Amino acid sequence: MSGITSASFLARRAAQRERVRILYRRALRDTLNWAVHRHLFYPDADALRERFEANRKVEDIETIDRLIADGEASYNKWRHPDPYIGMFLYEFRNKQHLCLNSKQVEVYYMNPHCLCILYEFFCYQ
Repeated sequence: MSGITSASFLARRAAQRERVRILYRRALRDTLNWAVHRHLFYPDADALRERFEANRKVEDIETIDRLIADGEASYNKWRHPDPYIGMFLYEFRNKQHLCLNSKQVEVYYMNPHCLCILYEFFCYQ
């Protein structure tokens, strides 16, 4: 019976590790939404890491589940309402051409707001 118990224990711990890893990565990405510039991001990322490291040595399964639930609730509460969307490599590969006022324009990302700005720029010159 101890083999089954230890197997379920190990499976539950592996699932908890995965949930913590996913939570940390999501929170780290969201930290970059709050502090877009790297010199502002690094202190916030260090503080986030310290919050996770403070509970690294916790061994009780129920306590770990509670900490994960609290962390996910905190993440959902403080999640950025308007995440920063930067330019990514695939957007450079997927550039498209627009024809505005007989001018050929290369558009590197298809953000609707930016397209409106480009349209207004070329139409109201």
